[in-house]
Amino acid sequence: MFQVLISALTAVAGWILPRLLAVAGTAAVSTTVLMPIFNYLQNQITQRLNGMPADAVNFFRFVGIFDAVT
Repeated sequence: MFQVLISALTAVAGWILPRLLAVAGTAAVSTTVLMPIFNYLQNQITQRLNGMPADAVNFFRFVGIFDAVT
């Protein structure tokens, strides 16, 4: 009885372990590589939008461009 349970558990572990490692790797790459790139781009876009005339900035805030960028 226990041999059947052990073999079933090892089969499930062998099936799920690579998937869990893939998710962990994707999350690690996302937080360490992609998030700084997106933060940099967000800051650049926000700075360029804030550099426009006041009427344009007010219009962009009204339309929701700043919310879309963040």
